[in-house]
Amino acid sequence: MNEVVPGRPDRYRRDNHHERTRWRTRISTLDSDGFPVVRAAAFLGRSGYRTFAAPCRFLGDNGVRYRVKARAQEGMGAELIADRFGSYVGVAPDTTVLDIGAAAVPRDHSLDHLVGLRRGSIELDDVFNDDELRLIGTSLRPSQINWKSWALVVCFQTWLYIRDPQAVLRMTDGRIFSVDHGNCFGELANGPPTGLVVPALLGVSGVAFDASELDLAIRVIEEIPELTILAMVAGIPDGPEWRIPMERRVRVAEWLLMRQPGLRRVIEQWMPRIS
Repeated sequence: MNEVVPGRPDRYRRDNHHERTRWRTRISTLDSDGFPVVRAAAFLGRSGYRTFAAPCRFLGDNGVRYRVKARAQEGMGAELIADRFGSYVGVAPDTTVLDIGAAAVPRDHSLDHLVGLRRGSIELDDVFNDDELRLIGTSLRPSQINWKSWALVVCFQTWLYIRDPQAVLRMTDGRIFSVDHGNCFGELANGPPTGLVVPALLGVSGVAFDASELDLAIRVIEEIPELTILAMVAGIPDGPEWRIPMERRVRVAEWLLMRQPGLRRVIEQWMPRIS
């Protein structure tokens, strides 16, 4: 007998062969549409804020600057999926597949390993991570922070259970962004969320704010339609760097659907400490 996930309708049972077959068919159909690709026109140098993957900056042929990583802990496919969800809910920059040709990398061959299809996220200006905020010793007032964006970042990272949670603050408007999602979807444990994910960010994490912002953020995640979730895991390049075959994508979609209804219970445990 299939075990019913608490809080989710019966059609979201674990080990439900019928649902997985339906999801697989839908993802396959979406795969046939391909995926958008931007061609890299020029290398612009190393990226700003420091991360595990030593990112570089490229100019796309559409005039947009992209941040490109050579690797991701759980594969570029997993990070691309997480990026898509982050962009959808408004907490991460838009991401695309960037086609980097040999003419776009330095002539000294130091970045030849980036040639090919890579995940490229639009570069954010005037943003600082936790280490950089501590380095410059900035002092932020609560009125300078966009708490709606912070609440969304916490809900988003908890839903995806980001293992290396990172966020950046944009100084110009106080908006918080979730970045560097390479360490996600590595362990897709059954059941609803059980732990809260709160990235470190000086002057933001641990500061009280209106809990109504968090309630709105939870609803944003809860209301993501099933078809949107399936679309987010479709259209991924093939190749060893991407590491996201069909069966893993079906499992990721199923896992996210199971976690949606349990998100509120986990987040609401945090609410009394912030309101």
